[in-house]
Amino acid sequence: MTENAQSPLPTEAAGAASDLADAGELFKAVLTGKPDDPLIEFRGVVYSRGWVSTVAGELEAILAETPPEYPIALVARNRPGHAAVIYGAIAQRRSISMMYGSQSSASLARDLRQLRPTVVIADEQDWSDEVSAAAADISAIAVAIKLGSSGALYRTGVAHRSPTEPRRALSTPAVEVLSSGTTGPPKRMPLTFAQLSRVVQAHRAYLADGDANQNRGEIVYAPFSSMGGVWALMTVGGTGCKMILMEKFTVEEFVAHVRSLRPKSIGLFPICLRMVLDAKVPKEAFASAEFATAGGALVDPALQEEFETTYGIPLLIAYGATEFCGSVVAWTRQLREQYGRSKLGSVGRPLPGVSIRVVDAQTGAALPAGEQGVIEALVPRIRPDWIRTTDLAVIDEDGFVFHRGRADGAISRGGFKIFPDAVAEALRRHPALSDACVVGLDDRRYGQVPVAVCEVKPGIAWPAETEMEQFARRHLIAQHIPVRFLFVDQLPRSAMMKVRIPEVKALVQAQLSPESSS
Repeated sequence: MTENAQSPLPTEAAGAASDLADAGELFKAVLTGKPDDPLIEFRGVVYSRGWVSTVAGELEAILAETPPEYPIALVARNRPGHAAVIYGAIAQRRSISMMYGSQSSASLARDLRQLRPTVVIADEQDWSDEVSAAAADISAIAVAIKLGSSGALYRTGVAHRSPTEPRRALSTPAVEVLSSGTTGPPKRMPLTFAQLSRVVQAHRAYLADGDANQNRGEIVYAPFSSMGGVWALMTVGGTGCKMILMEKFTVEEFVAHVRSLRPKSIGLFPICLRMVLDAKVPKEAFASAEFATAGGALVDPALQEEFETTYGIPLLIAYGATEFCGSVVAWTRQLREQYGRSKLGSVGRPLPGVSIRVVDAQTGAALPAGEQGVIEALVPRIRPDWIRTTDLAVIDEDGFVFHRGRADGAISRGGFKIFPDAVAEALRRHPALSDACVVGLDDRRYGQVPVAVCEVKPGIAWPAETEMEQFARRHLIAQHIPVRFLFVDQLPRSAMMKVRIPEVKALVQAQLSPESSS
C-alpha cells in the first residue's frame, strides 16, 4: 500500500516488551531444533531443519572475518538456500540488506556500488561478469548459493581485498526490506530484530485462536526481499510450520499445493484472485478452506463479490505497509460473522494495539467519521508516534476503514481532482478486463488528463476504445472518463505483483503525445 511514509530506523525500545526475545534468539531455537523436522518444501523436495542449520554454519564461517555492525547484502530469490541464509544471519544477529533478484545484471551491479556491503550473497545464476566486477570494485566478499541437498554456500572467484572506503553500519540489528516500487525506485525499510520477534509473537497468538493453518504448513510466494516474504519467513520458522515455497505465483502450482496441503485458509494477492477466477479453478479445489485472506493492494469490491460467490468462502481483507511491519487493519472471522457483507469495500478495523485516523493532508487536523483524508497510524511495535501515509481513506461510524487509493497520484484535470484508483475500479467491471491502471498524461489545455491502460483477460479479444468509452460513461462522471484507452495482455508488475506506475506511464508516453490527448 503506502510506500512514502517516513520510517527512520526505530529503536529497540519503541513499543518493546521486556519478556520477548528478539529475532536472533528465536531463530537460534529454529536452527537447534530436531534436525530431521521438515522446514521447507520446494519443487517437490523437502529440506530439513538440519539442512538449514548446516547452511547457517557455512554462513557463520564466512562472516567470521567481517565486522558484525555491517549488513550483508542478499540478492533474494524464493529458494531454500536463500531462506537458510536469512535464518542463519538472523540467528547470528547479522543485519541483512535485501536486493531484488528480478532485475538486470546492470541494475544489480549499480545497486551494489551504491550499497557497498561487506558481503554479497547471490544465487549462482546472478553472478554475471557485471555483478562480479561490481563486487570486486567495492571490495566485497562474493558468495554464491547452490541449490542442492548438501552444503549450499561457496566463495566465488571474485578477488577480495581490504576496503579503502568506509562502510555503512547499522547500530541496531535489522532486516532492510524493500518497498514494492510501484510509484518509483524501491526504498529500504529497516525492521529491527525486536520488531520481527513481535511479528512471531502476534502470529502465535493468532494460531492459538484457531484462525490459521497451524502445523499443516504455509504456502509462501511473496518475495523474500519484501515485507510479505520476511513476514512469512518469520512466522513459519518461528511457529514450527513447514514452508511450501514457490519461486513465483502460478495458478497451477498454487492449486496443486492447496489440494495437497488442504489448508484451513488460503492467502492471495488481489491480482492472484483474478488469476484464479480467470483460470476457472473448480470450487472443490478449495474445499478445505474456511476463509481466504487478501492484502497488499486495493481489492475491488466487485472482485471480492465474484470470488466469494464462486468459492463460497469469505474473503478477509487486510491493509498494511512495509513501514508498519505488516497489517494494521483487517477483517477477522468474528467481524465477518457480526457484520456480514454490510461493510463490503472496507479493509476492516484496526488490529488490537493499533490506532488509525484520517487527517486533512494540509493541516493535519483529524477528520470526523465519514470524511475522506490521509491515513495516519499509531503502531507502538514500530515507533511511539503517528506515522503519516500517502493513502486516502474514510472511517465510518463503526470504525471500519475504507481505503480510497493514494493521495499522491491524484490527476488535476483543469481543476477537477481525479483519483486514478477510483477510475480503475470502475473500469475493472468490464467483463473483458482482468485489471486496469489509470495515469495522468500532460496536456496543454487541461494540465493533465487521465489515460487508462487495460489488461485484457486471456483468450478474450481486445475491446474497441469506443466500447470502453461508452462503458466508462455509464459508471463515471464526465471529467473522470479517460481520454484514451490502451490495451495490453499484461500490465508491468513488481515482484509483489503490484502494477509499476512508472512503467505504465512510460508505455503511455511512448504511444501518445500531449497534442493527441485533448
